[in-house]
Amino acid sequence: MERFSRYEFAPWPDDALSAAVNALARPMVTRLEQRWTDSPALTVELSDMDAPEDGRPVVRLEWDSFQGQIFALEVFDEFYSGPYAHAYAWRPGTERRFLHEVVNFPNPWIEEILDDNPAVGAFPPYGPPVASRPEPLSDNPSWPEPTGRYYRPEDQVSGGLDVVISWPDGEEPDLDTLQAQAREMREQWEAELRSRPRYRHLFIASDSGMVEVLCAGLPTWTRVE
Repeated sequence: MERFSRYEFAPWPDDALSAAVNALARPMVTRLEQRWTDSPALTVELSDMDAPEDGRPVVRLEWDSFQGQIFALEVFDEFYSGPYAHAYAWRPGTERRFLHEVVNFPNPWIEEILDDNPAVGAFPPYGPPVASRPEPLSDNPSWPEPTGRYYRPEDQVSGGLDVVISWPDGEEPDLDTLQAQAREMREQWEAELRSRPRYRHLFIASDSGMVEVLCAGLPTWTRVE
């Protein structure tokens, strides 16, 4: 309850998906499957429970195992949705939504995960941290400062980028041109990384159950008839 009371709920950052789910008369979570080593890493299906069973539309969300990596997952029955209801659904004037993103930082769920796992000390457990407990940060002076929800301009973007550039057969490649193209591609890639959050904290509400996901990116989705 204390954790949810601190959540700042915002609309899911995919308008098309939100519209597809809102078009269902009574969307309910009817399937959830997580895989540890294969893709998709997580599948969540929402079905329209007011539609006839033999023609019931389904919206299927899928997170892959790399771009959409799952860091933490909580699923609970609708009867235990009191924290969410007090924090959002029962508040006067709130918009009726099934899909949410939690956008405040510091993030209460990340803080809870770090407090429960002091030996790890940082989130995520590799690369430049988004957040860190004070003790491991002081014990590891080589660690970069936590970035927060977004990379700051001065933060180094981690990871490599394979740049593939081709040219017509028979033409001699110009090294300066190739280096300029590679540099431009890397700058575009870094700009894209800096423009989006370093993680997503997503929440799906329904009358069957609630799904809370801490993940690296947004899922792909499709409407299944």
